[in-house]
Amino acid sequence: MNQVEPTAAHRLLKVRQRIAADGRFEVRTGGRAVGGGDLPPKPDAVLHRTEQLRLYTEDLDVVQRHCEQYFPVPDEVDPSSRNAPRAERLVVDGHCALSPLLPRISCTLNGLDTPPCEPS
Repeated sequence: MNQVEPTAAHRLLKVRQRIAADGRFEVRTGGRAVGGGDLPPKPDAVLHRTEQLRLYTEDLDVVQRHCEQYFPVPDEVDPSSRNAPRAERLVVDGHCALSPLLPRISCTLNGLDTPPCEPS
């Protein structure tokens, strides 16, 4: 996705999912159909990869808007790259996210709803 911001990439991937799910598409302009067709079914692996990319771009968009820092979607996204934006999105949404890079974590479980565990 050459120089595409997460919001635009997310919209494109949603369109791709809709077309892939049904296989039929129609192109309309001025309120009338000007073309369309049927696409061959996509393998489950392709549909899964598209869904993973869509979730990645959604998370990246939320984090960028929160931080007011904007940049395009990287040209290459491997599965391990998905972890950081997912954890950041969870934190932005008010959830707890633990990092596998922390050497250890300490917390006291007392049954009360208190601030989350803190890394040590």
